[in-house]
Amino acid sequence: MKKILAIGAGMLTGILLAIAIHCNFMIVRAASGYMLPEIEPGQKVIVWLMADIDEIDAGDVVAYKRPYYVVDGENGIILRRVETVTDDGFILTCDADLSSQQKETALKEDIIGKALLF
Repeated sequence: MKKILAIGAGMLTGILLAIAIHCNFMIVRAASGYMLPEIEPGQKVIVWLMADIDEIDAGDVVAYKRPYYVVDGENGIILRRVETVTDDGFILTCDADLSSQQKETALKEDIIGKALLF
């Protein structure tokens, strides 16, 4: 009987742990080379969804979604590095910064989470 209870408790713990991990993290595939050399196109990055927005600093990589549709551009989840933190959001840039046009402003509510690179 103890063996059955131990197996049941282990299964329940495993299921609860899997749910907690699934709800707090997501995996994002880098769609472009804008973050080279840190993140290569097609590389998978773990995004921590529960990151406190106020604890994101300059130099962190974040995942965000634009609040508007871009014709012939990236419309999914985008990975960018935080260049500057402002009162209402962030100024984001690419690692492969080819021009000043690649800087974007993102509001705090557009940030999905903080990227954890692996």
